[in-house]
Amino acid sequence: MGIRDVMRSSSCCFVVNHSGGKDSMRMLGRLREEYPDVETICVTADTGFEHRKPIPAAEWVKMRCASLANPVPVVVVRNAKKTYLEMVERRGNFLRQRSSGSALPT
Repeated sequence: MGIRDVMRSSSCCFVVNHSGGKDSMRMLGRLREEYPDVETICVTADTGFEHRKPIPAAEWVKMRCASLANPVPVVVVRNAKKTYLEMVERRGNFLRQRSSGSALPT
């Protein structure tokens, strides 16, 4: 059994991270075209930092996923205790260079 056979089987499910951008939408659309019968769930993160006008990012993702020929349910995840910016402030400047040259958080 090859990978395409497994992906078309009922034991497979896609979980797709969707940022709200065109690349995420294209990947999701391609999966739905190629594997229309495979259960697919879309996950998007509401970081509290995305645009709110003309429409919140999570609502945009829901609208786009509902517009597909084979609509996809969307799960919105959010840290209820703090926004993305609050996490960055707590950790410091996440782009700050370490002495090793790494751009990872300190």
